[in-house]
Amino acid sequence: MARKTPRDLRPWLCLALAALVLVPYAQVWEHEFTALDDPHYVTANPQVQEGVTLRGVAWAFTTIEAANWHPVTWLSHMVDIEMFGLRPGPHHMVSVLMHAANAVLLFLSLAGMTGNVWPSALVAALFAVHPLRVESVAWASERKDVLSGLFFMLTLLAYRRYTRRPGVGSFLAVSASLAAGLLAKPMLVTMPFVLLLLDVWPLGRTRLGTSVLVSPRGAAPGRGLSIPRLLLEKAPLMALAAISAAVTLFAQGRGGTVMSFEVVPAVGRATNAMAAYVVYLWKTLWPADLAFLYPHPALLRSPAEGILVTHGLVAGVLLAATTAVLLRQARRRPYLLVGWLWFIVMLLPVIGLVQVGAQAWADRYTYLPLVGVSVMVAWGAREIAGKWARRRAGVATSAAIAIVVLGVTTWRQVRVWRDSETLYRHALSVTRDNYVAHNSLGSVLEGRGSLADARVQYERALSIKPDHALAMYNLGVLLEKQGDRAGARQQYEQALRADPRSAQARNNLAGLAVAAGDVEVARFHYEALTRAHPDFEPAYSNLALLLARSGDLTGAGDLFRRAVAIDPRSAPAHLGLGRVLVLRGDLREALGHYERSLELEPAQPEARAEAHELREALGGAASGGAGPGPGGH
Repeated sequence: MARKTPRDLRPWLCLALAALVLVPYAQVWEHEFTALDDPHYVTANPQVQEGVTLRGVAWAFTTIEAANWHPVTWLSHMVDIEMFGLRPGPHHMVSVLMHAANAVLLFLSLAGMTGNVWPSALVAALFAVHPLRVESVAWASERKDVLSGLFFMLTLLAYRRYTRRPGVGSFLAVSASLAAGLLAKPMLVTMPFVLLLLDVWPLGRTRLGTSVLVSPRGAAPGRGLSIPRLLLEKAPLMALAAISAAVTLFAQGRGGTVMSFEVVPAVGRATNAMAAYVVYLWKTLWPADLAFLYPHPALLRSPAEGILVTHGLVAGVLLAATTAVLLRQARRRPYLLVGWLWFIVMLLPVIGLVQVGAQAWADRYTYLPLVGVSVMVAWGAREIAGKWARRRAGVATSAAIAIVVLGVTTWRQVRVWRDSETLYRHALSVTRDNYVAHNSLGSVLEGRGSLADARVQYERALSIKPDHALAMYNLGVLLEKQGDRAGARQQYEQALRADPRSAQARNNLAGLAVAAGDVEVARFHYEALTRAHPDFEPAYSNLALLLARSGDLTGAGDLFRRAVAIDPRSAPAHLGLGRVLVLRGDLREALGHYERSLELEPAQPEARAEAHELREALGGAASGGAGPGPGGH
């Protein structure tokens, strides 16, 4: 019987890679959506919940919701809603299948570029099962990671084809794949540089790539292209990346997620960035104590500045020394420098020099960058194995053990994401001073009616970070539920001072003013909200109610129409508009909004009774009767 060649084994290796993903991740079918951003992306997003519509597509390409511009990601969530509704299991499994496809495509790309099947398979296997991938795969809101990763892998395949058969068509395929990836997540802005690295090794398209380890598929020594020529070749791709970066910075700035230098100083950013690189490398080797958020030290009340700077400087020295060593090895072992620079450069957009959010580093940021480190490991193992059977057996055994251990660890980490409470409690057990996790756990406990326990969590969050606006707001909501309106008002006001953009805090302040009879104060807050947050539906509905009570039915109707346009799934907005239309005598249109409100929220006995009266009134009018319905002619 003839022995199978590596090419014969490729289909089986692809199946094995898919299985490596499915075994630890299949459990997500039973997972819930979490309260961590999933409401913004799926469960409470009115545009996404409409499924795939022309209006939704237009919204996806024009919105900067969630402080980002990623229309392809929005469209993928809409497709899921169209197919599965709000059942979380299928949503999660789509991300799992995308991750499996990414592992297979990564293997095929590297094997095609290098001609080395087993190192390529090892890189893909490490990518498939490493626990640092869990956040990107098991978290519904991080669909953008696996989706942009899919287009990243397709770009690699398209680029390999382009380098073998250069032409306009093949280059357009590269550009289209990259553009789609950028529209899924702007993390791919460094992709042109990654392609330049691949020109050096393994493609050998420049003299810098000549090495005994360069595949015969690469350019012959001495016939490579110059670096300026390769840079010029990638100019269109760099232009796409630059446009994406500019739009992203604009969106994040408008969304208020970019930290100012007063909040996180330049020194803190630089030192934390250097430390983050070392942390990512350590977690690659020892993936323990993983959490959804690692609080940035500069955002805590009393960070140990001297210690942080020292850690950052030590990390910087280690990074510089490693780079220097790999530069000296570049001609003999180009894969080491290529893999290292892949890791360093791909992390640059999210390393914290532009600080977005409260995290010091995040597992999800490693989804694509750590492929470079895996390349270093896999081809290093290939070189160690050499031609000796014992070495090859030892390397293969070590790789198999590592994959099994990583797979088991991933299986355990996936369980952490089964629901919000488990996720937040785990984070509190493996991190310190995690005020975000305390506040988030408080929200979950409050939603279950455990108000006393929730209050403990909010107060714990504020003891760690006294200016945490969201914890102030949440504590205000809890106090309002307990009847302490004065305490609630104080918390809302403090939340607004800490974060003047807090729409919910201002909206609730206005609600307290309405309850106290301060109509002008309430109107001031609602009007301020419509100016600062033109897509915040509750502000329009609440202001419309004020106008309706004052007799301004035209103004109230216009505002309710605006609310319905912003959130077509808002039952209160449809009901409010229906009631205003009744008062204006537009009974038939009013009935349509009543019915839509009841369809969205059936448990409205008063609204159901009013709708019944409307139907009777309209029936009487059709048969010539006057009809006693509200607002009848």
